[in-house]
Amino acid sequence: LGLVAGASMAAVYLRRYVSAQIFARATMAALLFIAVAVVVVLSTDFQYLLEERLSKGLATGDLETISSGRTAIWSAALSQMAEHPISFVTGLGWESYFQTIGHRYATHNVYLDRLYNLGTIGLALFVLAFVGAIAIARRGLESAPVQAVPFLMAIVIGLTSFTIAMAFTDLEGAAVYVWAYTGIALRIAVASPAD
Repeated sequence: LGLVAGASMAAVYLRRYVSAQIFARATMAALLFIAVAVVVVLSTDFQYLLEERLSKGLATGDLETISSGRTAIWSAALSQMAEHPISFVTGLGWESYFQTIGHRYATHNVYLDRLYNLGTIGLALFVLAFVGAIAIARRGLESAPVQAVPFLMAIVIGLTSFTIAMAFTDLEGAAVYVWAYTGIALRIAVASPAD
């Protein structure tokens, strides 16, 4: 979901820099990738897990089953925050989710984790870091040398996909690698052509 939705949003954001031919090729590559991924998933034990969740969840309309229990985890965290309404602004403290929630289930949502721990202030700053990096990389396309354009487009697509994927899973470990690549791409984005 993160890759498909992120690439679609990035394609709209980069429409000025992406030709119709490149867009068509990327769409075909994405469809091929999705087809291969579906075949691989359906040939493993995950096939039965997906069938059970979707058939049972869709038949009963149970959102908790369809979301693999994520909605129950999210509502428990938000309910705990609602007991202390100021926590929506300030949060309950760094890593307090695992200390106060009463169980050790991960939030399966980086944004909820930031909201719970750091409040709206921390969540806004966290999101702003990603949005700012995406905007700087896109702006860098205007003056980037031809060799740098694919890297800057890749960081826009990658970061957009990553920000969407964070809404459905915990990607804390991957962020280390994401920011390393982002730092290199942003250096390219702000470098003058003479550098």
